[in-house]
Amino acid sequence: MKKQIIENKNFLYKTIDSLTEFKILESNFLYLSSFLEESKQLLKNSIELFEQGFFDCSFYCLRQSLELSTITCYLKNNSSKQKYTDWKNQKKFPTDQEIKTYLEYNNNFYKEIIIIFKEDFSKMRQSKQQLNKYVHKQGFNTFISKQQNLNKLKQDFIKHLDVCILGICLLRLSIDPFPILALEMNLNAYIDIMTPYISKEILNKYITSNKIELYKKTKIYKKFHTEILEFPQRSETFIYFREYFYIDLLSINEIVKYLFLLKEDELILLGISSILKEKVTEIKIDGLSYTTSLNLSSSGEFNFFTIDYEKIENNEFNKKSTTCYYSQINIGKYNLIIKHLTKLTEEEIKEVEEIKKNMDLIKKD
Repeated sequence: MKKQIIENKNFLYKTIDSLTEFKILESNFLYLSSFLEESKQLLKNSIELFEQGFFDCSFYCLRQSLELSTITCYLKNNSSKQKYTDWKNQKKFPTDQEIKTYLEYNNNFYKEIIIIFKEDFSKMRQSKQQLNKYVHKQGFNTFISKQQNLNKLKQDFIKHLDVCILGICLLRLSIDPFPILALEMNLNAYIDIMTPYISKEILNKYITSNKIELYKKTKIYKKFHTEILEFPQRSETFIYFREYFYIDLLSINEIVKYLFLLKEDELILLGISSILKEKVTEIKIDGLSYTTSLNLSSSGEFNFFTIDYEKIENNEFNKKSTTCYYSQINIGKYNLIIKHLTKLTEEEIKEVEEIKKNMDLIKKD
């Protein structure tokens, strides 16, 4: 069978890759992001297989991408952990139709989504039925050996691929509304979250603005929206510190205002930065680097660690480098390496060591 070329392959790949950003964020369900990743891979596989002339396999991959996305939605909305255990251990598991029936009767959010996107779910059902025909070889039009018009076959494939991409998007949005919430507000200003991202490719073709407006009318969207706004809004300085590991030395007090949100290692970082705010450019804590507002070259770019920090001795201060100094200290369970422009004074070293003493006292208590 003659090989085929999918003309808009690069666009399709870019769109499919963006599905990965539809992360599932709840800690108990992080594993479900792997399901979305696998669905994405199945779509990519389908394109490659179709181009190579393995048409049967390409349609099979499309069908499986839809079914796997449905399972993702089911596991997230089924309160019984036994279902996940059954799936993981390859025990008896509900069929695709049984899963859809369960969701329609037991999940109000899913029911709302079906009503709002009635036409899209109808397309998904029709596409799934047609893909089943290809997979199970029902009708001569599904016989690859009988295909006289490969352009028609390619059109069918692209049509089903588009429906599968749409289906994965909608099934993801049936789990929680974070991807759409992220379009309306800066979620990081309210909560710690890896913001799910919807690409412009998906927005322009699959989840258009009118569909988004309908989605915003769902009860769960309104519930999440209201609950998020109840959190105190955090400043840009705090967001940069928490999300981008950047310390504005002139605005440390602005970060400390959110004391109730700060973790132990963050308090240590801010304490040292406050003591050394005239000279600290970077702090590495357990391998994670925080840069400061002093860490800018003349070109406006950041300068990061260039020294082999493993050569720094424990509790060694003012180790000279070509352009700066490095100091090392262990505070509690944390290993810190401090990069600074000039030598630390005896007084500054004492203040840094005082943080260590205070942490040790807290641990003893």
